[in-house]
Amino acid sequence: MIHIRDHRHVADIPSTFLAACVQGELVKLSRGGYARRRHFDSLSCWDRHRVCIAATAVDFPSAVVVGGSAALWHGLWTIDPAPADIELYRPGTRARMASRALTPIRLVHTPVHEREVIHRAGVRVTSIARTLLDVWRIHGPEAAFVSICHALRKGAIDHDGLRASFEECPWKGQLAAGIRIIEAATCEHEHPISALLHAQILLDGRLSVSAVRGTVLDVDQIRDPIFVKAPECPISHEIERSGAFDEEWDSCAPPGGALVIEPACIHARTAVTRLLAHQS
Repeated sequence: MIHIRDHRHVADIPSTFLAACVQGELVKLSRGGYARRRHFDSLSCWDRHRVCIAATAVDFPSAVVVGGSAALWHGLWTIDPAPADIELYRPGTRARMASRALTPIRLVHTPVHEREVIHRAGVRVTSIARTLLDVWRIHGPEAAFVSICHALRKGAIDHDGLRASFEECPWKGQLAAGIRIIEAATCEHEHPISALLHAQILLDGRLSVSAVRGTVLDVDQIRDPIFVKAPECPISHEIERSGAFDEEWDSCAPPGGALVIEPACIHARTAVTRLLAHQS
Protein backbone atom coordinates (compact mmCIF):
# COMPACT_ATOMS: atom_id res chain seq x y z
CA MET A 1 0.00 0.00 0.00
CA ILE A 2 1.27 3.45 -0.94
CA HIS A 3 0.02 6.54 0.91
CA ILE A 4 0.50 10.15 -0.10
CA ARG A 5 1.55 11.00 3.47
CA ASP A 6 4.76 9.06 2.84
CA HIS A 7 5.49 10.94 -0.39
CA ARG A 8 5.17 14.57 0.52
CA HIS A 9 8.47 15.28 -1.23
CA VAL A 10 6.76 14.63 -4.58
CA ALA A 11 5.65 17.80 -6.34
CA ASP A 12 1.88 18.13 -6.87
CA ILE A 13 1.19 14.80 -5.16
CA PRO A 14 -2.55 14.44 -5.99
CA SER A 15 -2.03 15.07 -9.71
CA THR A 16 1.00 12.76 -9.87
CA PHE A 17 -0.82 9.86 -8.23
CA LEU A 18 -4.05 10.39 -10.16
CA ALA A 19 -2.08 10.45 -13.42
CA ALA A 20 -0.57 7.09 -12.46
CA CYS A 21 -4.12 5.78 -11.91
CA VAL A 22 -5.19 6.98 -15.38
CA GLN A 23 -2.16 5.22 -16.86
CA GLY A 24 -3.13 2.00 -15.10
CA GLU A 25 -0.07 1.88 -12.86
CA LEU A 26 -1.90 2.58 -9.58
CA VAL A 27 -5.38 2.04 -8.17
CA LYS A 28 -6.87 4.46 -5.64
CA LEU A 29 -7.96 2.71 -2.42
CA SER A 30 -8.98 5.52 -0.08
CA ARG A 31 -8.64 9.25 0.33
CA GLY A 32 -4.85 9.03 0.35
CA GLY A 33 -4.11 5.35 -0.25
CA TYR A 34 -3.02 3.68 -3.47
CA ALA A 35 -1.69 0.32 -4.60
CA ARG A 36 0.13 -0.95 -7.66
CA ARG A 37 -2.66 -2.19 -9.90
CA ARG A 38 -0.89 -5.34 -11.10
CA HIS A 39 -0.32 -6.50 -7.52
CA PHE A 40 -3.76 -5.41 -6.29
CA ASP A 41 -5.58 -7.22 -9.12
CA SER A 42 -3.74 -10.45 -8.25
CA LEU A 43 -5.08 -10.51 -4.68
CA SER A 44 -8.11 -12.37 -3.38
CA CYS A 45 -11.21 -10.37 -2.37
CA TRP A 46 -10.23 -10.83 1.27
CA ASP A 47 -6.69 -9.56 0.76
CA ARG A 48 -7.88 -6.61 -1.32
CA HIS A 49 -10.14 -5.66 1.56
CA ARG A 50 -7.24 -5.91 3.99
CA VAL A 51 -5.17 -3.54 1.83
CA CYS A 52 -8.09 -1.09 1.74
CA ILE A 53 -8.39 -1.35 5.54
CA ALA A 54 -4.71 -0.45 5.89
CA ALA A 55 -5.13 2.57 3.61
CA THR A 56 -8.25 3.80 5.40
CA ALA A 57 -6.59 3.37 8.81
CA VAL A 58 -3.89 5.83 7.70
CA ASP A 59 -6.56 8.26 6.51
CA PHE A 60 -8.32 8.19 9.88
CA PRO A 61 -5.67 7.34 12.53
CA SER A 62 -8.03 7.93 15.47
CA ALA A 63 -10.66 5.51 14.13
CA VAL A 64 -10.98 1.87 15.17
CA VAL A 65 -11.56 -0.96 12.69
CA VAL A 66 -14.53 -3.01 13.95
CA GLY A 67 -16.94 -5.80 13.01
CA GLY A 68 -16.37 -7.81 9.86
CA SER A 69 -13.39 -5.69 8.83
CA ALA A 70 -11.75 -6.33 12.21
CA ALA A 71 -12.42 -10.06 11.81
CA LEU A 72 -10.64 -10.06 8.46
CA TRP A 73 -7.77 -8.01 9.88
CA HIS A 74 -7.37 -10.66 12.58
CA GLY A 75 -7.42 -13.33 9.86
CA LEU A 76 -10.71 -14.88 10.95
CA TRP A 77 -13.20 -16.61 8.69
CA THR A 78 -16.14 -14.53 7.51
CA ILE A 79 -19.20 -15.54 5.48
CA ASP A 80 -19.05 -12.55 3.13
CA PRO A 81 -17.37 -13.77 -0.10
CA ALA A 82 -16.55 -10.25 -1.29
CA PRO A 83 -16.56 -7.66 1.52
CA ALA A 84 -16.86 -4.08 0.32
CA ASP A 85 -17.61 -1.76 3.24
CA ILE A 86 -14.95 -0.99 5.81
CA GLU A 87 -16.52 -0.91 9.26
CA LEU A 88 -15.15 1.83 11.51
CA TYR A 89 -15.88 3.44 14.84
CA ARG A 90 -14.76 6.99 15.60
CA PRO A 91 -16.13 9.11 18.46
CA GLY A 92 -17.96 12.20 17.30
CA THR A 93 -17.76 11.19 13.65
CA ARG A 94 -19.91 13.15 11.25
CA ALA A 95 -21.52 11.65 8.17
CA ARG A 96 -19.12 13.46 5.82
CA MET A 97 -16.28 11.21 6.98
CA ALA A 98 -17.64 8.42 4.83
CA SER A 99 -17.96 10.63 1.74
CA ARG A 100 -14.28 11.64 1.86
CA ALA A 101 -13.11 8.08 1.18
CA LEU A 102 -13.55 6.24 -2.10
CA THR A 103 -13.77 2.85 -0.38
CA PRO A 104 -17.25 2.61 1.19
CA ILE A 105 -17.16 3.12 4.96
CA ARG A 106 -19.81 1.85 7.34
CA LEU A 107 -19.82 3.92 10.49
CA VAL A 108 -20.60 1.97 13.66
CA HIS A 109 -21.83 4.06 16.57
CA THR A 110 -21.75 1.57 19.47
CA PRO A 111 -18.95 2.96 21.70
CA VAL A 112 -15.60 1.18 21.69
CA HIS A 113 -13.49 1.71 24.83
CA GLU A 114 -9.70 1.94 24.67
CA ARG A 115 -9.40 -1.26 26.72
CA GLU A 116 -11.11 -3.02 23.79
CA VAL A 117 -8.61 -1.67 21.24
CA ILE A 118 -5.30 -3.24 20.22
CA HIS A 119 -2.70 -2.28 17.63
CA ARG A 120 -2.08 -4.97 15.03
CA ALA A 121 0.20 -4.42 12.05
CA GLY A 122 -0.09 -0.66 12.51
CA VAL A 123 -3.90 -0.59 12.63
CA ARG A 124 -6.14 0.25 15.58
CA VAL A 125 -8.54 -2.68 15.72
CA THR A 126 -10.91 -4.15 18.28
CA SER A 127 -9.74 -7.08 20.41
CA ILE A 128 -10.71 -10.60 19.36
CA ALA A 129 -13.53 -10.80 21.91
CA ARG A 130 -14.99 -7.39 21.01
CA THR A 131 -14.60 -8.18 17.31
CA LEU A 132 -16.62 -11.39 17.65
CA LEU A 133 -19.37 -9.61 19.57
CA ASP A 134 -19.52 -6.85 16.93
CA VAL A 135 -19.71 -9.39 14.09
CA TRP A 136 -22.57 -11.01 16.00
CA ARG A 137 -24.47 -7.74 16.46
CA ILE A 138 -23.83 -6.32 12.97
CA HIS A 139 -23.92 -9.44 10.79
CA GLY A 140 -25.97 -11.89 12.83
CA PRO A 141 -25.46 -15.20 14.66
CA GLU A 142 -24.45 -17.25 11.60
CA ALA A 143 -21.56 -14.92 10.81
CA ALA A 144 -20.58 -14.82 14.47
CA PHE A 145 -20.58 -18.62 14.78
CA VAL A 146 -18.26 -19.02 11.78
CA SER A 147 -15.79 -16.41 13.11
CA ILE A 148 -15.95 -17.82 16.65
CA CYS A 149 -15.16 -21.35 15.41
CA HIS A 150 -12.06 -20.06 13.63
CA ALA A 151 -10.95 -17.98 16.62
CA LEU A 152 -11.21 -21.14 18.75
CA ARG A 153 -9.30 -23.14 16.13
CA LYS A 154 -6.49 -20.57 16.02
CA GLY A 155 -6.35 -20.44 19.81
CA ALA A 156 -7.08 -16.71 19.69
CA ILE A 157 -9.74 -17.09 22.40
CA ASP A 158 -11.33 -19.83 24.48
CA HIS A 159 -14.90 -20.49 25.52
CA ASP A 160 -14.38 -19.10 29.02
CA GLY A 161 -12.93 -15.84 27.74
CA LEU A 162 -15.67 -15.32 25.19
CA ARG A 163 -18.38 -16.31 27.67
CA ALA A 164 -17.05 -13.73 30.14
CA SER A 165 -17.00 -11.01 27.46
CA PHE A 166 -20.56 -11.90 26.48
CA GLU A 167 -21.81 -11.68 30.07
CA GLU A 168 -20.12 -8.29 30.55
CA CYS A 169 -21.44 -6.90 27.25
CA PRO A 170 -24.00 -4.11 27.96
CA TRP A 171 -25.84 -4.85 24.70
CA LYS A 172 -25.84 -8.66 24.88
CA GLY A 173 -29.63 -8.53 24.57
CA GLN A 174 -29.12 -7.56 20.91
CA LEU A 175 -27.17 -10.76 20.20
CA ALA A 176 -29.58 -13.26 18.65
CA ALA A 177 -29.55 -16.85 19.98
CA GLY A 178 -27.58 -15.73 23.01
CA ILE A 179 -25.18 -18.01 24.83
CA ARG A 180 -26.16 -21.00 22.62
CA ILE A 181 -23.86 -19.70 19.88
CA ILE A 182 -20.84 -19.73 22.20
CA GLU A 183 -21.60 -23.10 23.77
CA ALA A 184 -22.07 -24.83 20.41
CA ALA A 185 -18.99 -23.32 18.71
CA THR A 186 -16.09 -25.71 18.24
CA CYS A 187 -12.49 -25.66 17.07
CA GLU A 188 -13.02 -28.87 15.07
CA HIS A 189 -14.25 -27.21 11.88
CA GLU A 190 -11.61 -27.17 9.14
CA HIS A 191 -13.53 -24.87 6.79
CA PRO A 192 -15.92 -21.92 7.12
CA ILE A 193 -18.55 -23.66 4.98
CA SER A 194 -18.94 -26.55 7.44
CA ALA A 195 -19.12 -24.05 10.31
CA LEU A 196 -21.84 -22.15 8.45
CA LEU A 197 -23.89 -25.33 7.98
CA HIS A 198 -23.46 -26.10 11.69
CA ALA A 199 -24.76 -22.60 12.52
CA GLN A 200 -27.79 -23.04 10.28
CA ILE A 201 -28.64 -26.38 11.90
CA LEU A 202 -28.24 -24.85 15.37
CA LEU A 203 -30.45 -21.85 14.62
CA ASP A 204 -33.12 -23.92 12.85
CA GLY A 205 -33.50 -26.07 15.99
CA ARG A 206 -35.06 -29.17 14.41
CA LEU A 207 -31.76 -31.08 14.16
CA SER A 208 -28.75 -31.28 16.47
CA VAL A 209 -25.06 -31.74 15.68
CA SER A 210 -23.45 -34.33 17.96
CA ALA A 211 -19.89 -34.24 16.58
CA VAL A 212 -17.67 -32.42 14.08
CA ARG A 213 -14.75 -34.05 12.29
CA GLY A 214 -13.13 -31.58 9.93
CA THR A 215 -15.78 -31.08 7.24
CA VAL A 216 -17.93 -34.01 8.41
CA LEU A 217 -20.85 -33.42 10.77
CA ASP A 218 -22.68 -36.09 12.73
CA VAL A 219 -26.33 -35.21 13.22
CA ASP A 220 -28.32 -37.08 15.87
CA GLN A 221 -31.46 -37.45 13.78
CA ILE A 222 -29.66 -38.67 10.63
CA ARG A 223 -28.04 -42.08 10.36
CA ASP A 224 -25.34 -41.17 7.82
CA PRO A 225 -22.59 -38.58 8.40
CA ILE A 226 -22.91 -35.24 6.61
CA PHE A 227 -19.96 -34.42 4.34
CA VAL A 228 -19.57 -30.75 3.38
CA LYS A 229 -17.99 -30.50 -0.05
CA ALA A 230 -15.86 -27.52 0.88
CA PRO A 231 -13.92 -25.60 -1.79
CA GLU A 232 -10.42 -24.28 -1.21
CA CYS A 233 -10.71 -21.72 1.58
CA PRO A 234 -10.27 -18.15 0.22
CA ILE A 235 -8.12 -17.29 3.23
CA SER A 236 -6.56 -20.72 3.56
CA HIS A 237 -3.17 -19.23 4.37
CA GLU A 238 -4.62 -18.26 7.74
CA ILE A 239 -5.29 -21.92 8.61
CA GLU A 240 -2.58 -23.97 10.28
CA ARG A 241 -1.85 -26.32 7.40
CA SER A 242 1.27 -28.25 6.37
CA GLY A 243 2.14 -29.37 2.85
CA ALA A 244 1.09 -32.92 3.72
CA PHE A 245 -2.27 -31.65 4.92
CA ASP A 246 -2.74 -29.71 1.67
CA GLU A 247 -2.28 -32.92 -0.35
CA GLU A 248 -4.71 -34.76 1.91
CA TRP A 249 -7.21 -31.90 1.62
CA ASP A 250 -7.06 -31.81 -2.16
CA SER A 251 -7.79 -35.51 -2.44
CA CYS A 252 -10.33 -35.55 0.37
CA ALA A 253 -13.32 -37.78 -0.39
CA PRO A 254 -16.57 -38.24 1.55
CA PRO A 255 -16.68 -41.17 3.95
CA GLY A 256 -18.65 -44.19 2.82
CA GLY A 257 -22.41 -43.67 2.89
CA ALA A 258 -22.11 -39.97 3.68
CA LEU A 259 -24.71 -37.45 2.57
CA VAL A 260 -22.83 -34.82 0.54
CA ILE A 261 -23.86 -31.18 0.91
CA GLU A 262 -22.77 -28.68 -1.75
CA PRO A 263 -21.63 -25.15 -0.75
CA ALA A 264 -24.31 -23.59 -2.99
CA CYS A 265 -26.95 -25.42 -0.99
CA ILE A 266 -25.56 -23.94 2.24
CA HIS A 267 -25.29 -20.40 0.87
CA ALA A 268 -28.87 -20.64 -0.40
CA ARG A 269 -29.96 -21.79 3.08
CA THR A 270 -31.62 -24.91 1.70
CA ALA A 271 -29.26 -27.43 3.32
CA VAL A 272 -31.33 -27.91 6.48
CA THR A 273 -34.45 -28.65 4.42
CA ARG A 274 -32.51 -31.27 2.51
CA LEU A 275 -31.21 -32.80 5.73
CA LEU A 276 -34.69 -32.96 7.24
CA ALA A 277 -35.76 -35.11 4.30
CA HIS A 278 -33.10 -37.68 5.28
CA GLN A 279 -34.06 -38.06 8.94
CA SER A 280 -33.70 -41.61 10.24
